[in-house]
Amino acid sequence: MSHEDPQLAFHITDRTFLKVLLLFTAGTVARTLLSPEPINWKKFVGEMIFSAIGAVTFQAYQITQHMSNVEIIFLGGMTSLGIIRSMEWILKVILAIRGVKP
Repeated sequence: MSHEDPQLAFHITDRTFLKVLLLFTAGTVARTLLSPEPINWKKFVGEMIFSAIGAVTFQAYQITQHMSNVEIIFLGGMTSLGIIRSMEWILKVILAIRGVKP
C-alpha cells in the first residue's frame, strides 16, 4: 500500500516533464557555451542541478497541466533563460544575509 499523494506523483517518463527538463538544461548549456568566460565545470554542474530542480518543481506543482505543446515549449524556453540566474542571485542574497562566504 502506497502513502503517496496521487496528484503529486509523476513519472520520469512523463513527456511534459521531459520537455521541460530538456528545455531547462538546453538553456543552461547554451548560456555556458555563449559565455565569454572559460567553462567552470563546477558551476556548470551546479546549474544543471538547478535546471533539474526547476523542472521537478514545475511538474510537482502541475504548472504545465492542460497546456498545449507549444505553450509548454514557450514556457520552458523562457524560464530556462532566466530562472537559473534568479535562483543563483536568491542564494547569494541568502548567504550574504547569513554572513556565509560562497
